[in-house]
Amino acid sequence: MAVTEIALFKVRSGKPLPSSSASLMSHLRKGIDAQQSFSKYPVRLLSQVDDPSYIYLIGGWDSVAHHWEDWIPSATNQEVMDLIKDEIEFQWLRHVDIDVKENAEQTPLDATTVRIRRFFVKSGMKQSFDEAFNTAKHRFKLAAFPNPTPLCAGWRVDKEKDQGSDEEKDEFVLFTGWNGIAHHESFANTDGFQEFQTKVGEFVDETEVKDIVKLVL
Repeated sequence: MAVTEIALFKVRSGKPLPSSSASLMSHLRKGIDAQQSFSKYPVRLLSQVDDPSYIYLIGGWDSVAHHWEDWIPSATNQEVMDLIKDEIEFQWLRHVDIDVKENAEQTPLDATTVRIRRFFVKSGMKQSFDEAFNTAKHRFKLAAFPNPTPLCAGWRVDKEKDQGSDEEKDEFVLFTGWNGIAHHESFANTDGFQEFQTKVGEFVDETEVKDIVKLVL
């Protein structure tokens, strides 16, 4: 099953990536080119708007195993990770059941601003959340005028267990594209967004929302 990789890194200096050393930028370009060649999927780097020292790497794989078992231990990847380890700190990694090759020419990941929502769904409520989301998601598509960008969403496939419990947590990830933060904020004040929040909110323990923008190395 094709999956999307979402990895979060932090620049150790606390500075935005473009302010970092030329050697780091060169090493990252090398890593991205190598991963794209190996995986046959596009790889994007995006920075977090409220703290640009946080960097999201978003790529794709034919399967989780292809990523974990073939790429991560490979000599090429290990070489790149060794080159950047003193300047970049790994935070976390997720795999989501989104195939980035589907509708690749129309993706929210290339919008001016990308909003990533991570929904942490209540125990036993995955199906109910799915139904509510599929009923309400059209509100985002209607809101994206005058230059609509599609949304993409999926479930995390490598789930974690709650601390002190054997129960696995369900996490749902939603990417939406916008012409800028103000574009989304205007939508957030609409009845349509409130309807979306109401429909999905009753099935969610927590939601994390971040705005990210594409980096050009």
